[in-house]
Amino acid sequence: MTETILSQLEEEPGFDSPTRITLISDWVLAKNPANLKKLKAELILKLKKFTFPPERVFGRETFYDKLSAESAVSVVLNPTVLTKLWQCLLLPEIHKTDIAIRKSGKSLYGPPLDFHRAMS
Repeated sequence: MTETILSQLEEEPGFDSPTRITLISDWVLAKNPANLKKLKAELILKLKKFTFPPERVFGRETFYDKLSAESAVSVVLNPTVLTKLWQCLLLPEIHKTDIAIRKSGKSLYGPPLDFHRAMS
């Protein structure tokens, strides 16, 4: 079923044209370059801080310990995974930027929306 929906979407005119959220996302991503070394260090600290399961008091095993036991630390700290995680962490910034642009009454390209309306 998913394949059918995707194939229908791909046949829609303008499917590959950038949407408002795509343009805003690209702008925010360009403004906030990834620092994977910093993200990796922060993630390791957080994984070592939280216990698994959280309510466990005695014999505290951390998320990092659990990942190490399953040989999954390298998967989680893979640059591709870190990049995707970094992109997800920017979602609040993307949302905030979208709201700010809407409130300003300007288009994504700068001129006021009224200018674009008058031109169309």
